[in-house]
Amino acid sequence: MTAIQVITVPFDAGVEGERMGAGPDALIAAGLLGRLGLCHDVDAVRVVPADRWRAELRTTFTLHHDVAQHVRRALVAERAPLVLSGDCNMTVAAVAGLGTGRRTGVIWIDAHGDFNTPDTDPDGYLDGQGLSMLTGRCWTAHTRSLTGFTPILDHRVLLVAARDLDDEESLALDGSDIGTLSAQECQNPVTRGTALARLIADVDRVHVHFDADALDPEIAPANSYAASGGLQPDEVIALISELSALRPVVSATIASWDPSFDREARLGRALTEVIEAIALVINHS
Repeated sequence: MTAIQVITVPFDAGVEGERMGAGPDALIAAGLLGRLGLCHDVDAVRVVPADRWRAELRTTFTLHHDVAQHVRRALVAERAPLVLSGDCNMTVAAVAGLGTGRRTGVIWIDAHGDFNTPDTDPDGYLDGQGLSMLTGRCWTAHTRSLTGFTPILDHRVLLVAARDLDDEESLALDGSDIGTLSAQECQNPVTRGTALARLIADVDRVHVHFDADALDPEIAPANSYAASGGLQPDEVIALISELSALRPVVSATIASWDPSFDREARLGRALTEVIEAIALVINHS
């Protein structure tokens, strides 16, 4: 029985419990912990900054420090960290919490590239910059302050199902060494296998980042940023299962579900299936 530490971070752009920040609590309220507890030893913590003043940068950066600390505590307790977040950029904190002792790879499954920087982002949206932060392209004064954080090298990242990119973001990705795998390519076992082989060639362990809008919005929109196309739950589950047979999956971030766009919770149920599948393969070691 795997011991799992669920770390809920109910914030979206520094605001608690609104939009995608409502997703983590909604998953818990729908019985996620009970379902995980059928097969795992589950503990849970809800992360809220001590400072009551809320601002996007200040609050998000404070949460990064707090979440990284909770990930470190989970590992000391021999629990695999599973972060439920409104914001995608909490993966920066999760990876910092893993520390630098081993070569970490990241599979980033998302409808968006999250590869903007403050200089290229047309909307000035911090959560559109998470992968850039993770790979050391922006907000470096902040990431240097995160205990255990080292930028992830491009070739240790695989971006999956991205299909809604800004122009400069797309150019930046093309000029990087980040691997990519489209939703359509996921259906081809040869292409999928080649992409995974490239990802794991220079890593000892993998963090899974899963944005709810990677799923096909025909199930139901995950949030206001949902883009046409996308993956079915069984495709995601097969991808994660195949990856886990190649390298240990040691932690995960699940992000960006806005339940107000999913009144019948169809996407929420599909997301729960994905989370349960990740929990089956995750291992802190």
